[in-house]
Amino acid sequence: MPRGESSTTELLECPGCGGPLPPSSEANETVDVVCRYCDRTVRVHGTERSVEGAENADPMVDRLLAGTVEARRGSASRRPAVEVPSVEWRSAEHGVWPTAARASSSYGSSWGEGQTVGPPKVFPRSGDLPGAWAPGTRQSKVEWLEVDFEESQPVRAVRVFETCAAGSTFAVTVASEGGHELVYEGRPVSQAGAAMLEVTIEPPRTVRSVRVYIDNTLNKTWSEIDTIGLVTAEPLPPERRTRVPRFRPSGCSVFAFLAVLLCFAVGGFMAWQHGSHPDPPPLPMDAIDGANMMVWHATVDELAERDVVWAIESVEVSTQYGGRDWAGYQAVGRPDVLPEHGDVKRAWAPKAEDYGPEWIVLRFEPTRASAIAIVETYHPGAVVRVEDLTDGVETTLWSGATTPSDESRVLSLELPSPRTIDHLRVRLDTRRVEGWNQIDAVGLVPVTP
Repeated sequence: MPRGESSTTELLECPGCGGPLPPSSEANETVDVVCRYCDRTVRVHGTERSVEGAENADPMVDRLLAGTVEARRGSASRRPAVEVPSVEWRSAEHGVWPTAARASSSYGSSWGEGQTVGPPKVFPRSGDLPGAWAPGTRQSKVEWLEVDFEESQPVRAVRVFETCAAGSTFAVTVASEGGHELVYEGRPVSQAGAAMLEVTIEPPRTVRSVRVYIDNTLNKTWSEIDTIGLVTAEPLPPERRTRVPRFRPSGCSVFAFLAVLLCFAVGGFMAWQHGSHPDPPPLPMDAIDGANMMVWHATVDELAERDVVWAIESVEVSTQYGGRDWAGYQAVGRPDVLPEHGDVKRAWAPKAEDYGPEWIVLRFEPTRASAIAIVETYHPGAVVRVEDLTDGVETTLWSGATTPSDESRVLSLELPSPRTIDHLRVRLDTRRVEGWNQIDAVGLVPVTP
C-alpha cells in the first residue's frame, strides 16, 4: 500500500554517531534528547549540540552508524529470490528464526520491527509490502535492525531477507561477549526484486542476536527487511523445528504468483514437516447430544437485533498470522468484516494455510445462551468442533463438518437446552478447505425472555 513521505523539516544529527536526533519542540531552550541509534544523551540548544557520555562509545558501532564502509570483509553472497530454491530457505531442519526485535526506527505496526519475528512473511515477494520492517523515515541514510534468538546450536550462517530496495544491507554484526562483532561489511548495491544475503559464520558458534545496518537512501523507496534467520551447522531436534508457512499471494502479479508456485512445487514436501506448531489440546471427554449446526443467513443488523453477546478477549490461539493483523484478537467484538468475503486483516487467520488442527479460545461475559454464532469470512467450512470451557470443565457442544462456501456466512450452533457459557474453544481443520480460513467473530445468542 502507498505511504506518504515524511516531513521535509531538516533533522539534527547526533554529533557522536551521525544518526538523526528525535525532534524537539523546545526550539529556543536547552533540552536533553537520547539518540535512538547510539543511546547517547545529547544536549541540544538550537543548532548547537554537545555530547555527554562519549567515552562509553563503541568506535565500530559509531563508524557503521555514520554509514562508513571501510572495505569488504566476511564471506557472504547475495542471491536474487528467484535463484534461491524453496527447499533451501524453508528448511525446518536447519532454520532458526527471531523471537524478539528492536530497530533504530519503524514506520508503524504493519512495517514495525515486530514483523521480523518468526519466519519470512513476504519473501520471495518483493515491494513495499506490510509484513516486513521499514524504517520510520526516508530522511536518514543509515538505519539498523537487531533481532534476538533463543539459545540454539552453533550456526554456520546468517541470512538477511531483503524484500524492498534489496542490496541495502552493508554491515552485519553478531553479539559476542566483547560487544558487537562485525562479520560482514560491503558497499550497498541496488538490486531488483527480493534477495537473500547469506553471511558465513566461521567457525560455527552460538549466536544470540544479530544486527544489520542498511542504507535507507539506496533507492527511491524504503529499504525493507522481511526477517533475519540463522542456519545451524547440525540438524535441529524435531521438537525445535519451525515450519515456514506459504506466503499470501494477494498483491502479486499473476506471472509472479505462478513463478513462486513453481518454486513451491519443487519444495512442497518441506511444507508438511512438523515444526514448532503446538500440538492440539486433548479432546474433551464430556459431550452433549442434540446440538444442531446450521447456516444462519443473518446480516450484522439482524445479529444486533438478537442482542448477540460477542467475545471480549482472545485467551489463546494455536497460531496467528500476525501480531496485529489477522491476530486472535481480531475475532473479539462484533463482526467488522461481514458481509465482505476475502483475505481481510480484521479477522483471525492461522499462521499457515492448509496445515491441519488450529483453534482459538475466547472469553465472554457469562451468558445464558441458546445458540452460538460463528462468523466465517474467508474459505468457510473448516470448523469441526466447538467446546465449552466454562469453569474449567471441557464439554464438546458439537463436532462434525459443514459444507464449504465461497461467501461469508454465519454458522449457528443451536443448543438442545440453554447453558451459561463464559469460555469457548472453536477448532478448525484447515486441510478441509484450501486457503486461509478466517473467523471474523464468535458470539453467544442469549435466551429470549
